[in-house]
Amino acid sequence: MATLLVVDDEERFLRILSMVLTEENHEVLTAQDGVRALEIFEQASPNVVLTDLKMPGMSGEELLKQIKGRSPNTPVIILTAYGTVESAVAAMRQGAFHYILKPCNMDELKLVVRNALELQRLAQVNQYLRSELEAGKGFEDMVGRSK
Repeated sequence: MATLLVVDDEERFLRILSMVLTEENHEVLTAQDGVRALEIFEQASPNVVLTDLKMPGMSGEELLKQIKGRSPNTPVIILTAYGTVESAVAAMRQGAFHYILKPCNMDELKLVVRNALELQRLAQVNQYLRSELEAGKGFEDMVGRSK
């Protein structure tokens, strides 16, 4: 079961996303602002973060920077009703996994979350395999015969 953190200042949208994602067998944590989201992020280390772009106080863009600074491999999905090409490009440059316009298609959202979780899983496997290679043995234990 994956843990997701959903951040949005609109309580109704937060509840809808929470229900949809819980039905997908995810543990869903919620926050209505960026400051609370960072507290939850530090305590729970969620697998994926979904955040609104425009929020009072800390914006979704700032939250994205903070999360990427603390955990570069955590996928962050931006959700916004105020999408522009410029804001989408800026979010992707700062490391957002995906950018979705509200109102969002829930099937699309579920697919994006699945893809983010798969990417994270593959990154963990890659990191594990690299550490195994680095810790691997050299040729000192090799036994061979030659004329």
